This record gives sequence, structure tokens and C-alpha cells, in this order.
Amino acid sequence: MLRKQNEGRAPPYEVWRYTSGKGSYYIFADRTGFGAYQLIFSNDLREPGIPSWSEVIGRKAVDDAGQFLGVDLFSLSRRDDTGVRQQF
Repeated sequence: MLRKQNEGRAPPYEVWRYTSGKGSYYIFADRTGFGAYQLIFSNDLREPGIPSWSEVIGRKAVDDAGQFLGVDLFSLSRRDDTGVRQQF
């Protein structure tokens, strides 16, 4: 798990990575500031994310999460913005 506190204007966020099976990951953000984390993005197609999820946490957080996961989240965020999601 990757856990980050507020960085600039970005809310706290967490990235959960599971290596068993197909290797799922989930990105949560605390948009309230009160510890109420919400799922904003996942490669699990059964889990709904939110549109423009990358704007919620910002470019630095997307980069940090992508490095942690070993995934190019910038290209995924562009695909997600156009309504196309890719499963790994």
C-alpha cells in the first residue's frame, strides 16, 4: 500500500496493490479531509471510478502512484477521460 498525505492542493490518497491473480490495484482519495476515502480509479472493471480521477489527485500523485504500480497511469487517465478503460 502507498499512502500519501496532503501535497499542495491534492487530497490525501492511498494506492492498494494486490499481486495475486491478475494483479488488481485501487486508488482512493480523501476528498472531504475527514478520512472518508472514496475509490476514484481501479483496473478492476467491476469497480466504478470517477471521471477525471487524475485531476482529483494531481499530476505528481498520478506519477507517484504509477511508479509504485509500475503502470503508465497518465495514458490510462487520458483513456479514461474518453470513456475507454483497459484491463490488465
